[in-house]
Amino acid sequence: MVSQIAFQIQNKKSEGAGDELLDYLLTEIKKTESNTKLNLLIFAVQCLEFIVPKPTVTQEIVTLVINECIEVEITRFDNNYDNDNSAIILLNTLGKTDKENINKIVSTINTLCIEKIKQPNDKEVSSIIELIFILQQKNFLQKSWDFCFNEHRDLMRKIAKQDLLICNLLLDFIPEIYSISEVVEWHGLEKLFLDTMYRIYPSIGYRCILERIIYGFFSLKNDKLTADEVGKIVNNYSELGNIFLSCSIPLLINTKNSFIDITVFDNIHFYRDISDSKTYMYMSYIPQHIYNISWEDYESFFWHLIQRFNNNHNALFGVYLVFAMAYELKMKGESRRDFLDCDLMFQNCSLNQEQTNFIQRWIEGEIDLIK
Repeated sequence: MVSQIAFQIQNKKSEGAGDELLDYLLTEIKKTESNTKLNLLIFAVQCLEFIVPKPTVTQEIVTLVINECIEVEITRFDNNYDNDNSAIILLNTLGKTDKENINKIVSTINTLCIEKIKQPNDKEVSSIIELIFILQQKNFLQKSWDFCFNEHRDLMRKIAKQDLLICNLLLDFIPEIYSISEVVEWHGLEKLFLDTMYRIYPSIGYRCILERIIYGFFSLKNDKLTADEVGKIVNNYSELGNIFLSCSIPLLINTKNSFIDITVFDNIHFYRDISDSKTYMYMSYIPQHIYNISWEDYESFFWHLIQRFNNNHNALFGVYLVFAMAYELKMKGESRRDFLDCDLMFQNCSLNQEQTNFIQRWIEGEIDLIK
């Protein structure tokens, strides 16, 4: 605090004094290692809250910050993700800088990220991809990164195959870069259920793939979706349908640490209507007043959305099984025949014989999807 005040006073006394002080500080940072280096770097970033230095000085500080964040992340990776939170401190401090410094900070980060993506170092690329997502949330990045990731598709696929977090993140950015089936092949079916946590910000989770797929189904209610957006949703469910029938995929990888995070179904609810002995489904994150749907209309609402699948039997099968899992989990002891209208499903959805047999076996309790 005393040092900051001294810097402020000196900066106000003499034009260019701020640049000289920061230049000296940068020289010391480059000569220093470990905690002292981090403390000096944090101090340099804090100075940007009240000093507007030459663009080259700001650029050098930001470059050191990004490189330090990557180095810290790689070190944490090698040490099984210890509790070093210095990258968080640096990024949070960078977010408090004077608004006159922001443009140079943003342009420097954009340029650096592009350069890093082109590097062959897998660990560094993995860290910078995560950093890009975090920096976008903090509005430090001005570009859409689809173009950059697309330019390096082979590298992105390689990193996604090795790293579940990166696999999860990139699936939102460039969904066509790999398929749900490939995610299962690389990481196991159970990973579709698993929320991934940022490593730089370990307190921040990223929604699991299956939850986003479920949400995509209900977004079909939005008639403004493009044909490509609808096609993506339909294709995801079609893949899920095929995955459940496949015997050649790895359902579990590294089984000692595998588990299904069934909280993905927390927002799906069922209730029994005693008056007509039927079971209705609703989603807690779809406000009822928006769609003006009564409890009794939820089943017809479900079938309305299914119609948008254009009778793609693989996709319809995938939809049925995803919500059947939720029913199985939450309606233990209830007859599975009450889940939707099975006869309607078989009559109008053009399921093939293998899919029909699978559903019938589930209805009879021969198959437990969650188990």
